[in-house]
Amino acid sequence: MHNSSDKWFRYLKENIRIDEGVRDLGLTEMITDFIESALHDAPEGAKTWMGHRWKKTHLHQYMPRIQMQRLRFETMEPLLSALDYWTGGTKKDDLDSAKRTNTDHPTDVNQALQGLGLDEPTPDVQFESILKENIQWSAEKAKRTKFILQNINRTIKDDALGKWPRAFKKAVKALGKLGLKSDVVEFVQEVLQNTEDRAWKAFETRFREVFTFLNMHPDNIRIISDIDNMVDADTKAEAEIAEMEDPDQIVHTFDDGSYWYDLDTSSCDLEGERMGHCGAGQSGGTLFSLRKPEGKRGKSKSFVTLERGDGEQGETLFQIKGRGNSAPPEATWDHIAWFIDNMSIQAVEEQGEYSDEPEDFSIMNDYLESQTSANFSGNRQTRVDELESELDNEEYNFEFTHSSLSYEISDYGEENNQIYVEVYCECEMEIDLGWPMFFETKGGYIAMDKNGNPITGFQMIPTTYSQQSDFVNDVGIDYVMNALPGEEVDVELSFRMQEGTAEGTRSDEEEGYEAQETAHLIVTMRKQETFEDEQRAGGGSAASEYQYFGNEVENEFDEEDKYAEHIRYVMSRLQEEEYMKQNAYVKDMENLSNINDLKHWSVHVDSGEAKFTFLDEKGDGTVDKRLPTGLAVPTETMIYLTAGERESPETLIGRMFSLGRATAREVRAPSLNSQMAQRLNDAYGAAQRAKMAATGQETFDFGDKYEPKSVMELAKDIELVIYPKIRYDAKEPNRVPTLSFDFFFQIRANFDDDVEEIDRVMAMTKHINENPAIVREAVRDIILTPMSKLKDSAWARKSRMLNPNTAVSYYNEMNSKFGARADAGNDDDERRMLIAMWIRDNYAQMDDLEKSVAYNKYIGPMLGLDGAVFRIFGANAAINPETGEPRAWYDLVQKERERRGVGLASSEAPVNESIEDQISRIDALLNERRPIDLRIYKVDIGCKVDTAIAGNDKQIEDQIRGIQDVTTVRHLAEFQKPLSPSSVYRVYQIKFERYGQETRDEFRDLKLIPAINSKQVTGVSTFGHIGQVTSVDNPLREEWGGLGYAAGMAPEPGPKMPTPAVGMEDLIQDWSEGGVKVYDTPMNTNQMQYHVMMDVDDLWNYCSRYYRGSKTDFDGRYRHFIARGAQMPVYIALGQNGRAKITGNEDLIWFAKQAGEDQVPVFFSYQKQV
Repeated sequence: MHNSSDKWFRYLKENIRIDEGVRDLGLTEMITDFIESALHDAPEGAKTWMGHRWKKTHLHQYMPRIQMQRLRFETMEPLLSALDYWTGGTKKDDLDSAKRTNTDHPTDVNQALQGLGLDEPTPDVQFESILKENIQWSAEKAKRTKFILQNINRTIKDDALGKWPRAFKKAVKALGKLGLKSDVVEFVQEVLQNTEDRAWKAFETRFREVFTFLNMHPDNIRIISDIDNMVDADTKAEAEIAEMEDPDQIVHTFDDGSYWYDLDTSSCDLEGERMGHCGAGQSGGTLFSLRKPEGKRGKSKSFVTLERGDGEQGETLFQIKGRGNSAPPEATWDHIAWFIDNMSIQAVEEQGEYSDEPEDFSIMNDYLESQTSANFSGNRQTRVDELESELDNEEYNFEFTHSSLSYEISDYGEENNQIYVEVYCECEMEIDLGWPMFFETKGGYIAMDKNGNPITGFQMIPTTYSQQSDFVNDVGIDYVMNALPGEEVDVELSFRMQEGTAEGTRSDEEEGYEAQETAHLIVTMRKQETFEDEQRAGGGSAASEYQYFGNEVENEFDEEDKYAEHIRYVMSRLQEEEYMKQNAYVKDMENLSNINDLKHWSVHVDSGEAKFTFLDEKGDGTVDKRLPTGLAVPTETMIYLTAGERESPETLIGRMFSLGRATAREVRAPSLNSQMAQRLNDAYGAAQRAKMAATGQETFDFGDKYEPKSVMELAKDIELVIYPKIRYDAKEPNRVPTLSFDFFFQIRANFDDDVEEIDRVMAMTKHINENPAIVREAVRDIILTPMSKLKDSAWARKSRMLNPNTAVSYYNEMNSKFGARADAGNDDDERRMLIAMWIRDNYAQMDDLEKSVAYNKYIGPMLGLDGAVFRIFGANAAINPETGEPRAWYDLVQKERERRGVGLASSEAPVNESIEDQISRIDALLNERRPIDLRIYKVDIGCKVDTAIAGNDKQIEDQIRGIQDVTTVRHLAEFQKPLSPSSVYRVYQIKFERYGQETRDEFRDLKLIPAINSKQVTGVSTFGHIGQVTSVDNPLREEWGGLGYAAGMAPEPGPKMPTPAVGMEDLIQDWSEGGVKVYDTPMNTNQMQYHVMMDVDDLWNYCSRYYRGSKTDFDGRYRHFIARGAQMPVYIALGQNGRAKITGNEDLIWFAKQAGEDQVPVFFSYQKQV
């Protein structure tokens, strides 16, 4: 035979024959009728297919175990009831004699049915006689009858449904041959027929979706004809039915056959699967789908998904999405326009969110706007209106004193749908020239005295353009212009008379002062810049650029200190160029520069300020060099004051310099300047008075006017900066660091100082140059004062630690707070008290180092001392339940040894440790064994207790506790209830231990439950509730672990992994530059695949600027996240073009950020381009 023909006939033989009907399959008449009735609208092929499936299906494939047992029992009960007496004593428990040792099978039908909570079995059926006349009974016939009944029971239990008719027929025939009366045989037939009837009803109910699907369309059989298993066929039918559409939900059909379909929901997984997007409305609205039928069966295909608001938002279209969140194809735009016009849509909010090409949405929106009357968010005019409002708000927020800001939205770019904003700033300087009068000529402005005569020696300020440009450059106006943002427009010079003084040394508070007007040069500077608004395309807003522009104007010009700096700079240049009278500072600029010749000063002089930076005694320093003080916080102080959870070298710096701004890098404060001024003033005065006493000199050097200035006055001219230096040992990075101090000292003279002030600054610099040691001595004195307070605090804490009564007092206070709740069974408080008792009982035997650990990690945090907090779910709270010893104790002591630089890692002894103590410590270390990674879990298990044979409650608990690895057992009395006169239902809370990562669920299912059900626990068997296993050490983390996070999230007693997780930047670089997939094999934990747990802060940089949904959407999803955790990972695509993008579940990062969670699971995909 030809090969192709052979395949065809083999196919016909193995599948549905063309000429085969359901009545040709050898089914019983009853089953055939049932199939034809159930598939009333299906073709004959579908009925034949169903008949084959019926024949191949076993009862256990679709019927629950209890229901299957009940069917068997209710089949055999009437047969045994009718035939039991005459079979010579065959009992119900003989039917499964080979299985009697299995505790899963009851030994009595009535007992089994009652134990399962089912109805009473069928009443006994009795016949006066079951044998025909003249038929003699025999033991052999009784044995044969028993064998027939066992075969019936086995057939129901083990054989496919198609084998039942033959087996039942054979059994009935065999009973007839044994001489049973016809009415008895008929009774047996009725019982077996009833069993087959019940099996069909359960079959039809279980696979109802298949029958429904086959009745819906004649061709539907083709979709499932190749499926041989009814369970798989039912799954396929259910999925196909889910795609069926209700004609009443079709909103409108177009001439091309496409139609708008109302999904009548805000979330549709099928639509999301079809379209490749999330399939959910972001504003809680209703989804509509543009579909078109395809193929012979008319199954539709989706092309566009819309989201229309509900209720008051019913006139708003929030989303218009094509496949993969892209813009819909142009061929569908007229259909979308129809929807907008005919569904009363007044506003469209779609702007291309989540799309890789948002500009495509702008093109679509422009078309739809031209075809409809709706208002489109993000179109040019709408955006212009929004932008004007944003710009006005920004302008309102600025409070300029010397500047003004304005904007204009340009028409340029309108044809290309672009928006440009032109921004202008106008900044004005008022400079008091000190001229009593001025005269304007054709060439410029001339200085005049109050009598109207020209003042000789002053140059004319030009007004002609060519000369004015040189003037602007000569007097520094161009320098001020360059500090402003934007492009230069022009500079305008004008004059006006108003009150003021050029020197700035007189005021209306001085006696005899009379207000007078002087000539003021008004300099108006204008600059401009143009910004493009790109918000509609997913870019930046011109309003943000406008804000930044205004901030630059404020920071670089309008802010008072900056404005005064510019005024001083221009005035100094005007004085240098002889446009106005020179003040004391300008006159002395050359003398101030000469101070640079002094050994201990580095001098920088410009037109506004002179800075004198102190150098050390050797004269080898440079400007801005930090000079050492030679001071450091004592090691013992560092040890005792940086041991707490919230204590660090940085916190010590803050405690030392409580006034002003203290950071880990530098300390600046007016109080430091005042202290420095006081000490320098005292040193200067003492030195001068000593010199006068020794020489008989009656006045200070340089004259009486050089007497020490007041402290407050001097403090304005100096600045002291203290630089803390925290240094860690590279060889022992865990060792307590050193904390030392450098300093920087500077004296200043500025543009507004008068002659006496400048001369005094020069006198002080010269005195310090001759006596440089007084600077370092003053700085050391300033630092030593707070350092001594730290030493006192350290000594007080050490005294508390070494006090033998500390542990007892701690225990008593703990007992008053938590003792009662611990006795009542509170797990957390019980753990607290166990730790407290262990510390109390062992404190006297601890050395100083161990007492420090006990105090800083347990006593202080538990009592809230020094602001410390004890985390009951943290690793330090895990304990050995038998002794109360913290499981982390060994590691904490080791870390403290490393922190102090003692033990095996170093030969250096800790503070106050004798040689003998150190030898004992090293010996103990050599013989000390690391604790095993032991973890404690608990589970609630329901049990049926036979009170007739079981012991009392304590005996039962002791027997369960005898199971290997079980630690404690507690009867939860509130759940106890009677089951029968001789049995009760109880729930026992059982705690057990596992090592490291051993699976606790396997222990529960494969060891604990079987042990309880064995004879090891007399009269007790598991029944009803079997609880989830949770961690005693950290139930909160255990819960998150069960919701999809990493499996090993229980606290780890051992040292943490020293290698940190790879960050996003490194992942991108490794993939883009070297093609390296750092994480290439995902792990599967709790049915979720992911590569690694990533820091939320690292991922936050890759999130969208705004949450994609509404506040209501956020709140709802956030509550779900809090309740169940992350059910899926965050999906991130890494591209070899050096970019990364979050492609799914970005919401998890927002929720984790809000909840304060550190990490979320991440799944990476490696792509060519992102």
